[in-house]
Amino acid sequence: MVHYYRLELEVIGPVLTKSSLPGEPGLDAVALRDPDGALLLNGKHLEGRAKHAAYDLADLSGDTTLNLELWAKQAFGPDNPDTEEKRAQWEPQRGDITFEDLRCCSKNEINNPLPAGRDFRLQIDEKRGTGEDRMLAVFERAAAHGELLTFGGLVRMAVTGNTSKEDHAANLLRCLRWITSVGGEAGIGYGVLRGVRLQPCPTPLGAEGDPSAGSASVDIGITFTAPFCVAAPQLSQNIYEGLDTVPGNAIAGAIMRALQDVQPGHSVPCCPTLKLWFDKLRFRHAFPTNSASLARPMIVPLSWAYVEGHGQDGKDLERQFVEAALTPQPALFQLPGSVDLHAPKFVHDWKPKDETAAATLLKLTEVKRDLRTYTQIDRSTGVAMDEKLYSYELVRPEGLTWRSSLDLSVIEDPNTRKKLLEELKQLLNESPLLFGKTSARATLALTTGSAPALPKTLDAKPDLWIVLLLTPALLLDASSLVGAGREKLRSAYEELWSNVGSDPPNTKTGPLKLERYFTGQSLVGGNYLYRRFQDVTHKDYFPYLLTDAGSVFVLSSRPEDNAKAQSALQEVLNKGLPLPQWAKERFAREIQNVRLEGDDWRNCPFLPQNGYGEIAVNRQEQLHRLPEKLKIDAPSFPTVDV
Repeated sequence: MVHYYRLELEVIGPVLTKSSLPGEPGLDAVALRDPDGALLLNGKHLEGRAKHAAYDLADLSGDTTLNLELWAKQAFGPDNPDTEEKRAQWEPQRGDITFEDLRCCSKNEINNPLPAGRDFRLQIDEKRGTGEDRMLAVFERAAAHGELLTFGGLVRMAVTGNTSKEDHAANLLRCLRWITSVGGEAGIGYGVLRGVRLQPCPTPLGAEGDPSAGSASVDIGITFTAPFCVAAPQLSQNIYEGLDTVPGNAIAGAIMRALQDVQPGHSVPCCPTLKLWFDKLRFRHAFPTNSASLARPMIVPLSWAYVEGHGQDGKDLERQFVEAALTPQPALFQLPGSVDLHAPKFVHDWKPKDETAAATLLKLTEVKRDLRTYTQIDRSTGVAMDEKLYSYELVRPEGLTWRSSLDLSVIEDPNTRKKLLEELKQLLNESPLLFGKTSARATLALTTGSAPALPKTLDAKPDLWIVLLLTPALLLDASSLVGAGREKLRSAYEELWSNVGSDPPNTKTGPLKLERYFTGQSLVGGNYLYRRFQDVTHKDYFPYLLTDAGSVFVLSSRPEDNAKAQSALQEVLNKGLPLPQWAKERFAREIQNVRLEGDDWRNCPFLPQNGYGEIAVNRQEQLHRLPEKLKIDAPSFPTVDV
C-alpha cells in the first residue's frame, strides 16, 4: 500500500539549498525557490541525508531487533549505488520512501526574494593563515541568523516488504532526528535542525474525470505538481537532459510502479483486468500544451523550409515557411513580389529564432526549464566525492498540461474496458503516479477520446499521402546500415513502407510506395539499454537507430489500390507503425526459459504500445503551407551528381 505523510522541519536560519539559476550580481550561491519566491528544501537532498542517517544508525546501534540496515536498503536502496547489488539484473530499483520538495511556510516576508542579505566566506591558506586570492564566496542570506523557519511537504511511503507503515514512519523519524542540519554550508552554522514532525495525511488525488463507460479511446491530461526530468538519451556522463514530451513508456512505467506499490496490501489480486491487458494497451506520448487547450500539438515537420526574397525596391520580403513535401526535388522558390529565386532553408539550417517562429506558427507551447545540480556525499566524511557531480535539467510545469491518450481498441468487450478504467482510476487514487528522475507527482485527468480518423485525400493528387512521424520510431537496422549511403537508406525505407498493409505480412506487396522522404536519424544506446534489453551473451553491441520525430514520408498508391492504401494507413493511425520483422527476430531472447519475440516489452523499449511510431496523415497545418496555397513559385532545375 502507499501512504502519505506530512513532514515539517523547524530550522534555525539561515538555510541554503543552492539553486542553479543566476541571482543578483555578485552572488555565488542563490537560494532555491518556488516561482512565487518561497524558499525550498530540495527533496532529493533530504532523501540523501535520511539515507546516510539510516546507515549511520545501523552501524552504531548494534540492535538486531531494529535491523536498520535491512530497512535502509528497502527504504532508500543500497548504501553504495555503484555496487553490483543494485545493478544485478539491470532492473530499475527504487526505494520505498520518496520526498517531495519542502516549502517554507512560516513567514510571508521570508518568501520574498528581494532584498536579500549577504554572507561571506573566505578560504584560508593553511600554511600562511591568510586569505587566498579569488576565494571569496558570497551567499544569499534569505533569513536572518537565528530566525526560526518552518518547512513543510509530503513524504510518500510504499509498504512493499515486511515493514509496516508504522515501522517505516518510526524509523524515518529516528533518521530525521539524527540529522543535525539541512541544506548547504552546515560547517558555518547554516540550517540547524531544531524539530521534526511527521504526521499521516490523506493520499493526494491521482485521477479525475469520468470517461464514457466502454470507451475505446481515453484522452489523458497530465498535470505535474513539481518540476520533473524525464531524461533524454544521455550524451554527457553527468548531465541528464529533460525531454519536453513524456513518452508513452514513461506513463506505462509509472502505472506499473503504482501497481507494484499497492499490491502487497491487498488480500486479493489488485486490478486484475488492468494487469491482464496491460502489455497490449497503447499509451501515446504526452505533449505539453497550455492548460486551457485540449488538443495535442503538432511537431514541426522536417519537410518545412523557409524562403526569403527581395522586392523591387531591394528590401527583404517577409520570410515564409513552406511545405516542400510535394515539391519536385530539387527546386528554387520565389515569393510573391520577389524579383529573385532562393534556395529553401530546411530545419538543419535554422537558427534559434527560426525554430521559435515555426513553433509560434504551429502554436506550440514554450517549456521553461531549471537546472539542479547534485553531488554524491561521502558518508564517512560528509564532503562531496570526487567525480560524482551530476545535473538534472528539469521541466517546469506551471500553467501546462501534457496531453496523451490511451488506446483500448484491442479490447473488444465494452464491459471489460469499463472495468479496466474503473481499476485504473482506483489505482491512481491509491497511488498517484510518479515520473522521472525526481519522482515528480502528477494528477491524470481522464476524458472520453476518439480514435484518429484518416483525413480526406489531397484535392489535386488523391493518390498521394503526406505522412508525418509524430514520435520517434525504430524502423532501421543499425547493423545493416554501417557505412551505408543514400541509396541503401532509401531502399530500407522503401521496403518498410511496401510491407505496410501487405498480405501475407512482410511480403512487400503492400499498396503504398515511397516517393520521397525528409528524415533525421539518431543513434540511441548505452550500457543500460544494452544490458537491460539485449542478449549480451550471444550478440555484439549495436545501438538502436531511431527515425526522428518530425520526419515526413510522401507515399503514393495506384488508383485501383486506393481503398487498400486507406485501410493500411488507418491501421497505422490506430496502432502505430509496427516493429519491422528484422527487429522481432534480432531482439528475440529467452527470459526464464520462455522465448519472447523482439516486439515483447521486455526485449525492446521502442514499441508502438509505448507511443513510438505514431503518425499523422495529410495534416491541414502542412497542406495549408504548400507552395500553391501560398502563391509561391517553385520551379525545378537539373542537377548533376558528383
